Amino acid sequence: MAILDLLKHINNRERVTPHPVVDKEIQIRQSFLLGLAMQAYADGRLSDDEAHLFFDIAKAFQVAPGTATSLLEQAKSPTEEILESIRRNLLHHKYKYYFLIDLHIMARQDNHVSKVESQVIEQFAKLLDMDSEEMSFVSDLARAVISNDPKDRKMWINTFMGRQLGGQALETEEFEHYAPKDHAVE
Repeated sequence: MAILDLLKHINNRERVTPHPVVDKEIQIRQSFLLGLAMQAYADGRLSDDEAHLFFDIAKAFQVAPGTATSLLEQAKSPTEEILESIRRNLLHHKYKYYFLIDLHIMARQDNHVSKVESQVIEQFAKLLDMDSEEMSFVSDLARAVISNDPKDRKMWINTFMGRQLGGQALETEEFEHYAPKDHAVE
């Protein structure tokens, strides 16, 4: 990676607030990472940017590099048991929304979202019993988080303020991790 790309990568990943899942149980963090790794491999290859994002999140989750590498290997050959474990660990929590946002972000790491990557996101949403309203909300929020357009950023803030999904209130401070750098969440 060229120095300019590396500097941009580091500057783009800096966050004022930690990821909302960082302090959750290890099973939840590992399920989250395993699903992200599956998304990274969905198009048949792991790009450098996908690997960087995966290991950045693993480091933030305080998952050892060897464990993170093992999760990447498991993601190459997913099983029903692994998918049921992800479902069990994320289904009844707000974490599933963060997970889907991060799946969208992972899919866009190589600047191309393939049909299979979109289908993986859709199938994970179904696995986690998300209805079409929830899926649309998460997709819009992910698009706004990734966007560099100020109008999208404004939409981002207005999208989740006071929302409830699946009967769960979405706390503003939990989404602060995803806030655009130039916008503080109030």
